[in-house]
Amino acid sequence: MPVNLIIYNALVCLLAVIAIVPAAVFCVFSERVRDGIFQRLAVYPAGLRAFFGERGNIWLHAASSGECKCMIPLARKLKAAYPDMNIVFSVTTLNGKRMLEKFAPEIHKFYMPLDIIFLVSPVVSLIRPALLVAAETELWPSLFYAVKRSGGKIAVVNGRFSDKKFGRYRFAKGFMRGMLEQVDAFGMRGAEDLQRLGILLPENGRATVTGDLKFEVFLSDPVSSSWLKSDLAPYLRKNVITAGSVHESEAGELLAAVFIVRKELPETTFIVAPRFMQENAAFEELFRASGFTVARRSSLKGGKPADIVLLDTMGELAAAYELCGGAFVGGSLANIGGHNLLEPLYLGRRAFFGKYTENYREIAASLIKAGLGFEASDGAALGRALLAELKLTPGHAGETAAAYIAAREGPLNNNIDMIKRVLN
Repeated sequence: MPVNLIIYNALVCLLAVIAIVPAAVFCVFSERVRDGIFQRLAVYPAGLRAFFGERGNIWLHAASSGECKCMIPLARKLKAAYPDMNIVFSVTTLNGKRMLEKFAPEIHKFYMPLDIIFLVSPVVSLIRPALLVAAETELWPSLFYAVKRSGGKIAVVNGRFSDKKFGRYRFAKGFMRGMLEQVDAFGMRGAEDLQRLGILLPENGRATVTGDLKFEVFLSDPVSSSWLKSDLAPYLRKNVITAGSVHESEAGELLAAVFIVRKELPETTFIVAPRFMQENAAFEELFRASGFTVARRSSLKGGKPADIVLLDTMGELAAAYELCGGAFVGGSLANIGGHNLLEPLYLGRRAFFGKYTENYREIAASLIKAGLGFEASDGAALGRALLAELKLTPGHAGETAAAYIAAREGPLNNNIDMIKRVLN
């Protein structure tokens, strides 16, 4: 084992020991930590272990719900291309697991173990992957090393390097190069990501721009969508704004936007979908303390119009965008990096977002240029922009949004072609 990897594992083990007591406490109070705790320690149920051993496996790995959503069409296309192989999917977050449970129940899913060599190696030996496909920034040194030692191949899809991570990676360039050299093929989102990879791994000859899989992903459950529209109808006022994937750290800015819109158009309901389920209580407390009526999607009662509807369920954000006249994409009013700016476009809505969109910099710029996106400097500016949007003809951006999405199709097939080259 390389010296750098030995040092890395020693540090991870040290952190794990330090975190044992806090983790035990959090297991009691937090489902996010408690769920899959044994799988994170490489203990899997007998049924799953038996499934791994049935035939060859293609192993997909992603972290959050957004990354998992991107990988579902890829997983299904790989299953069609390689019907004699299992497609197995590992995640690192509860939201990612829930996304797969809702939209891809047929896929066998599990939590990735902690990236410690003595936990990862037995899992790799059990799965014996012909190929590991890692999404975006899911670069795990011990996992990559164990897969290569087992004879498997590795591909990265939707590869990207955020400003923050790239700065850290450059600082540890020698270590990063050793890890990245394990990868057989890189499918990068765009030219900037390809250029950054070239700095970390010069003249590798294994990278190409395959495009952003988020352009090819729109997952909406028609039944759930119909239920949401029916269930929310009594609670929605004349005008509706949907704020999706919002973080608690930007709740104050969103509140400022709510005040500005409702001051001029009081017949407006905001559908607010927090990024993390555990933050719903904080959002509800904030809005109620500010004098607004709040209804939770999971416990609707009374059937009266509400100022705020909290979408505290999984997989219904797409339908919520369809109900609105203005769509805000969260993670962008606080320094988080933004979330999928394209989701509102699939429903014919323009995307409104804050100034922190480094994860989607190229997309944000292209949306603004196409007249399909608006960047707000703060909550007040967002409120004024959404107010103007509500005054326009409903559906005014539908044709332009559809053309924008259609012009950028292709990333799914590009990544499938790359994977086939690696496997063949």
